[in-house]
Parts: sequence; C-alpha cells; structure tokens
Amino acid sequence: MRKEVAALSLLATVPFTDPSLAAATEPVVMEETVVTATRTERPAAEVPASVSVISAEDIRAEQATKVEDLLRNIEGVDIKGEAGGGAGMVILRGVGGSYAGATSQLLVDGMPVEPLLMGPKYAALDFVALSEIERIEVVRGPASALYGASAMGGVVNILTQRWRDTPGVEVAAKYGSHDSRELAVSGGGAWDKADLYLSATDFRTDGYVAQPTPYFWGQQDLDGNDWSDRKLALKLGFYPTEDQDIQLSLRRYETESGFLGGRPDYRWERDGALLDLGWRIRLAGPNELRFKYLKSAIEEDLSWDGLLLGDPTDFTRYITGRRDAYADSFEVQAIYQPNPAHTVTAGLSYNLGEQTETEVGAVPADSPMGWDYYWRSRTAGKTRVAGVYAQDEIALGERTRLTVGGRFDHYKLYDNRSTYWDNYGSDEVRTDPDSTDSVVNPRLGLNHKMADGLAVYAAYGTAYLPALNGLRYRSSAACSNPGLEPERSATWEVGARREGRLGQVRVALFHTKYEDKIEPVQEAGCTRYENVSAVTVNGVEIALEGRFGDAWKPYLNYTFNDAMIDSNPAAPATEGSRLNLVARHKLNLGVTWTPDAAWTLRLAGRYVGSRYFDATMTNDPDGKAPGYFVADFKVTRRLDLGSAVRDGEVWLAVDNLFDKTYVEQKWLADLGGGTAEAYRAYGDGRTVWVGFKTRF
Repeated sequence: MRKEVAALSLLATVPFTDPSLAAATEPVVMEETVVTATRTERPAAEVPASVSVISAEDIRAEQATKVEDLLRNIEGVDIKGEAGGGAGMVILRGVGGSYAGATSQLLVDGMPVEPLLMGPKYAALDFVALSEIERIEVVRGPASALYGASAMGGVVNILTQRWRDTPGVEVAAKYGSHDSRELAVSGGGAWDKADLYLSATDFRTDGYVAQPTPYFWGQQDLDGNDWSDRKLALKLGFYPTEDQDIQLSLRRYETESGFLGGRPDYRWERDGALLDLGWRIRLAGPNELRFKYLKSAIEEDLSWDGLLLGDPTDFTRYITGRRDAYADSFEVQAIYQPNPAHTVTAGLSYNLGEQTETEVGAVPADSPMGWDYYWRSRTAGKTRVAGVYAQDEIALGERTRLTVGGRFDHYKLYDNRSTYWDNYGSDEVRTDPDSTDSVVNPRLGLNHKMADGLAVYAAYGTAYLPALNGLRYRSSAACSNPGLEPERSATWEVGARREGRLGQVRVALFHTKYEDKIEPVQEAGCTRYENVSAVTVNGVEIALEGRFGDAWKPYLNYTFNDAMIDSNPAAPATEGSRLNLVARHKLNLGVTWTPDAAWTLRLAGRYVGSRYFDATMTNDPDGKAPGYFVADFKVTRRLDLGSAVRDGEVWLAVDNLFDKTYVEQKWLADLGGGTAEAYRAYGDGRTVWVGFKTRF
C-alpha cells in the first residue's frame, strides 16, 4: 500500500501549474470532456471514475489497423488478440472471461450492438472503421448502474464523427508488408439544417505466418493468415430547429479471415448491418430529452478441417458452424436540473434479442477417427430486457460533487429450443423453460477539487452477468440447474487526476470482489453449471500525458493487476491461481514530436507481462505465455498542395521495430488424462507501412 499512497502524494508535488508565471504567458488548458462515465457531458476532472480518451488526433498519430490496436495503449486494458483479422476480446481491469459472457461492455455511439444477454459482444469492433472515429472513451470500473449487463470491468464507447466542414471528399490509402493494402474514401458536407457523412473502406492482406513450425497435433500455418475487411457507413444529421438534433446512421461490414494460415477450410466469415436512429430535444436551460433506437443483424460462419481431428495433412471440411444474432434496442433518457445543485439523469431501456447457432458435421470412416459419424445441431433463444436507471449529480459546494444512482434490470430468456440429430439414433428435441431474473446495481461516487487542476475521487459500484438458459438447462434434467444465479461484482475505488499546462496525471487504486462465478462441475455423465467460484482483483493504474510546448507530447502509463481465484469448490486446485488472459504488469510509453507544422514523429513502446492460457486454471507452466516488449515508429509529413487541396499528408510507419517474436495467445487444453497445447498464435514481426491522405 506504501507505493499506492506515494503515487497519490506525487500528484500534489508535480509542478503542473507554476503560480509565478504571469497570466498573460500562461497557455490555455482545454478541459477534456467525457459523456460515457455519467451519461452527461462533464469535464473528466469532475467525474468519480477512471476515464481515458483516445482522440482523432491520437488515431492519426498511430499506425493502427484495428480498434484493438488503439486500446492496447490504454492503462487497465488487456486484449486477447487473434492472428489475422479475428476480433479480439477486450478485458478491462483484469476481470477476465466468463462462461456467462463478456465482462466488458462495448458500445457504438452509446448503445450496445448485440443482443444484450447473448453472444461474445465483439461486433462493435467490426462496425466502425478507424477513419470514422471521432474519439473513444474508456471508462474503467463497474458500469451496470448505467449500462446494464456485461459492464463488470467497464465500458468502451466508440463515438463516430460527423462531417463538420464545407462539402468535400477525403481519400486515404496505405500499403504495407504481407501485400497489405487499404483504400478509404469518405465525403460529405455540413449546412444550416443538415449534415451528411459517407464512408467506404476496403482492407486486404495476405496475412503473416503466425505459427511457422508444427507442434503437438501438427498445427502449423502453411501460409499467411489472410484477411479482408469491407465497411460502409452513412450518417445523416437533421436540425429542424435550434433545439432539435436528429441523427441517422446506417452501417455494414463484411469480414473474412483465415483462422489458421494456409488451411482453406479453417475460415471465419463475419457480416453485420446496423441502423441507429437518435433524436435529441434541448429544453429550457440544461434540460433535455434523448430518444434512441438501434437495430442490428450479425451473421458469422466458421469452418474446420481435419486438423481438428488430429490430422494436419487432411484439408477436408468436416464441420461448419453458424451464429445469427439480431437485436432491437430502445432507450429514452431525460436530463433535468431542478436547481443548480442537482443534475438528474433518468432513463428507460428495452432490448429484444434473438440468436441461433447451428453446427453441421460429417466424419467419414476413412477419417483419423475411423468411423462414420454425421450430426446436426441447432440452438435458438430469445431475450427481453427492461431496465430503468436514475442518477443525481449533487453539487456540495463549488468544489465537491456527489453522484448517487442505480439501475433495475428485469430480463427474460424464452423460446429456448435445441435440436440434435446423428446417424446413431441420438435424436433430441428439447424446449427449455423460460427464465427470469431481476437485478439491482447501485453506484456512489464523490469527487472533490482540491485545487485548480487537481481532483480526487472515491467510488463504489456493482455489476452483473446474467445466467443464460444454455447454462441453466443441460441435456438431462439431472444436470440442469434452474436456480443458477447471475454473476456479481462489487468494486471500491479511489483516484486522482491532475491537469495543467504541462499535461495530465491520472492515478487509480481499486479492489474488485467478483462472486457467484459460474463454473462447470463434472457429475455422472454430464456437466452441471453452478455459482461456485470467487475472484479478487486488486489493481493500480498510473498514467502521465505530457505537453511540453507545442512540440513534445510524451506519455507513460502503467497497470498492475493482481487477479486471483479466491475459492472454487468445483476445482480446489485452482484456488490461489492467477486468472487466465490477464497480464499482472503492463507498461506503455512513448513520445510524439512535432517540430513544426509540417512534421510529426511518434515513437512508442508496449510491455505486456506474462499471461496464462490454461484450461485447467491451475497456472500450469506449459500454459504460460512469457512477457514481451514491442516498439512502433511513425513519421508524418503534411503537404501544401495548393488551394484545391485542404489537407494532405504522407507517412511511413514501422510496427514491431525490433522484430520481436512473441506469443499473442495460446491454449493449454485439458484432455482428461493430461494437458496439451492445442493452439498457439504469435504476434506479427516487423512490418513497414506507407500511406497518404488528402481532402478536396
């Protein structure tokens, strides 16, 4: 605890504001405004939460291919990446994964895009191209009091841009290693009563060879993990009066990637469509009403070949799987300020979701298994979630603000059906009973400005994950558990934020108790899921973002996450083990140098400590991926191409500058009689990119 106290004490001594300087020479410091932490527009220094913002300027300075590349540079964020174009799993604050679903909530313009209680919840990363992003807000800590399920570790909100300039067109292109190329075209215009933004992006790559040498069953990339990604977006804004703002967005993506390089039938295809309609009405003073409707459709196809059966030379497609998910979400929110001391935010949300999963397999007699086996399975279900939330931001004087709030969610899982057929007569048709649960999640936060530019806060909040029907009801009644409860967590947090002419410092200390974790319990002839596990996460997050004049912007952030399994009666050997997927130590550092208006140079490094990928959850050394450090470099030259071109630039980037070989992820499978490494993926080596962008 001495280190944590020392870190907080440091804030009081950092000379971010020198009172001896004359006011005339003091540069203006713009306060960073965020909306995700409280659902109201607030300076980040006034919210009782740990918040980071990735701006459009930050995105421009980096060479990122996916949204996950940007999130890796933020404190408190772990990414379980996939080789090639697979969407990664975002883990906030070391909470890790769960059988009940995702533990971090991902939003596009403030709304979840998948059925609220179903699916892996990574489609938000696919819907938006990097060139469309205005900023990304990352709120660490439980957020179920505002956003409902799956916000145990926090929330990532991807906010898209509007065209705010005179009519024009922007063209950007880049080319890089592995024959990687991208073309992005956008255009639009802004007028008195409307604005329009159109965007199209096409990215293709042959992909890198993630696993060059065979291991265990002979798994090996015979070629690169190819990836293609196409995105379309249309965003319209209408302003019938000064007090009304109507926004309509349409989005579409099509992504295809190799799951294991060079295997033609190890493929992952993803498609999605999104309609987002919002209406904002500003009333007297700061009061306003917001209406939001979102409709999404997500389709995914996976296929596997003989490698799954232990024969690396067999490229026959044996198994195909498909997931279809549909969501309709409605939300009404009101912001009301009865007097200057109170800002009340209240809302109603309603979410309808539907999902089906289908698997078809055929293993002939001449396969390595040596016997004929054909099967078809299908599961389907629907969800309905009604939520109501309220929050009051109370000004206790000029420097202190108390935030009190909570949310009530009632969800129903219904029309759950499963069918199974095979050529051995194991036919099954099952309809599960409907399930309902009600969950209340409170939130309490206190923020105090100790001095100009220095604020401290303390916060408490809870979050939850639902118990899905697929976990409650199994193939036999004896192995079902209708009384399965939602997973729950509670987090206590203290932090501080200092902002001044030389930059910003953030410090957060947190303690999370994650209880009622759902784990599989092996019983006679089946698997039963029970609320048996408990996890404790203790962590420290420190971030420094400097501003030395207009030329130098250094940054450094460090995360310590101690995520441990406290108890697990279903598997006592796991008690005292570190959670899978989470690095105990993580460090990001770098500097951006802009010597003049024409040049920008950025050098960045990232250290990720060792992580476990172990199905037994016993911290088996064979399931440990060692820590690694990688560095990236980018130089940008702005161009003056005449009056017809408003903005032009060319750039060169080198990722993994020192060609570091590192394990991105692996998986140590539990085979009953022992363990074996079933999967491994390395990160890419050194890559070189060139690109340009111009606006007409």
